[in-house]
Amino acid sequence: MNGRITNSMASVAMLLLVTVSCRSPESYSPDSTPGQLVPEQFADLAVPQHLKLQTGLNQSYTFKRGDYRLGHLEYRGKGKIIEDRQYLREQLHQRGWKLKLEDIPMATKVVQKWTNHVSEGVYYTLLATLEAKGKDLFLTYDLRIKTNSEEGEAVNSTGNVPVAPTGAGAKAIEADLKPSK
Repeated sequence: MNGRITNSMASVAMLLLVTVSCRSPESYSPDSTPGQLVPEQFADLAVPQHLKLQTGLNQSYTFKRGDYRLGHLEYRGKGKIIEDRQYLREQLHQRGWKLKLEDIPMATKVVQKWTNHVSEGVYYTLLATLEAKGKDLFLTYDLRIKTNSEEGEAVNSTGNVPVAPTGAGAKAIEADLKPSK
């Protein structure tokens, strides 16, 4: 019986390896050169101009097939977390995303959770993380697809998305990082 389980596990592992390694050409940017796989930068994901896509091994990837897409995109550059936080709030909203939650676990990090309904039964969840490390600013997008709307509206009595500043140093920037009305 252990032999069957081992063979089944090996088959599943091989299937996953083949699936991941055989991405379709539409999964990558048309700007890539032969032998270079550059993840597609989706048009509805706003990126400040001073941040550049990180395309090193396992840094960024995207997959797209019709209405279905997913990805992990990492950007790096110079910038100010307060300005880029506001930029994401404005630009993602204009591109059809709805902000569900914003958390400020420390003075150098902002996490935003967004959702988007693209077609009947197809929803996206986007986790955007801005983090300052030394003189560099990092933006990470994690895009996932959902087939139902289990996301609850997380709004406070004023109708704004709540901010939860916590951690060391959060009080110092709390006034600058309150949600806009």
